[in-house]
Amino acid sequence: MIKAVVFDMDHTLFDRYATIRAVMPAFCEAFDVALSVDEAADLLIKYDKKLNIFGWPMVFNKLKSKGMFNAAPHFAQYAAFLYEHFSQTSVDYPFTIPTLQKLREDGYKVAMITNGDNEIQAAKIDNLGYTPYFDEILISGDCDFEKPEPEIFIEMAKRLGIQPQEMVYVGDHPVNDVDGARNAGCIPVWVKTYGVWIEDIEPAAYEVEDISQIPELLKTLG
Repeated sequence: MIKAVVFDMDHTLFDRYATIRAVMPAFCEAFDVALSVDEAADLLIKYDKKLNIFGWPMVFNKLKSKGMFNAAPHFAQYAAFLYEHFSQTSVDYPFTIPTLQKLREDGYKVAMITNGDNEIQAAKIDNLGYTPYFDEILISGDCDFEKPEPEIFIEMAKRLGIQPQEMVYVGDHPVNDVDGARNAGCIPVWVKTYGVWIEDIEPAAYEVEDISQIPELLKTLG
């Protein structure tokens, strides 16, 4: 019996591509960008969709090769800018909070596991107003584990007072979310934010276009 639905945050609960467009004016002002604001946003979104599951450095190198910058910053500067501005400017999907409310009304415990620095991730959560809709929020910076290590999923199950097999985990990353949750004994659901899979990873048994489809999916799983 499924008793809880646990979510990844980045790329799953909020609109990453609307967020990129929102921060791009400041991005173009901060760096020596060779493109217009809209062109720069289009380029970053294009390669974020294709390459981000393989890591931010790969996206950054592709942007450099495709003429994003007149003079490219160091990767550390690029990453620090995006971390800071994503925490301040994250754009919510219109269906996220209603979906979380629906799941709680249906009797499920609702929680979040997210990798990252505690301060940065907590700022995103506060900015998006998500805290009241979760029974538990676990940021990897607050504990000894991070996704895809199975221990972080098992820790969440303990906090919720359930067994891992009673927990659905919803996320976008094939390794960190799907494979990590599966190895912990949870039921993984892949959100196709990117639509790109990693060949060496076993496919997810369940997938959705976005989290608004989760309540209906749970009816079939139940």
